[in-house]
Amino acid sequence: MKSNPDINDLMNINSLFREALKFYADEISYNETQIVNNEMVSKIEIDRGYQARFAIEQAEKITSYREDIISELEKFINNNENNIKDIETLKSLIIALKEQK
Repeated sequence: MKSNPDINDLMNINSLFREALKFYADEISYNETQIVNNEMVSKIEIDRGYQARFAIEQAEKITSYREDIISELEKFINNNENNIKDIETLKSLIIALKEQK
């Protein structure tokens, strides 16, 4: 079951993308060079897209985190049906997590 990311998730994702974009938009990343293996290379050449890939991977983790929590809680409920009081509390928590937007 897919759940939508909440505002905090979206703010974290936005922050990751902003930092990656700042790196790629900064002229220094292209113009400032370092010597690597006796060659002058820019930060962009050294990076080779790492910043963008990292931001995308973290965004995917953030958006799937809530789904993982809900799934684990549902498994717990299914495996512990004798604990009715705890089950009802966890069900309420799952509903609240699903409704968060």
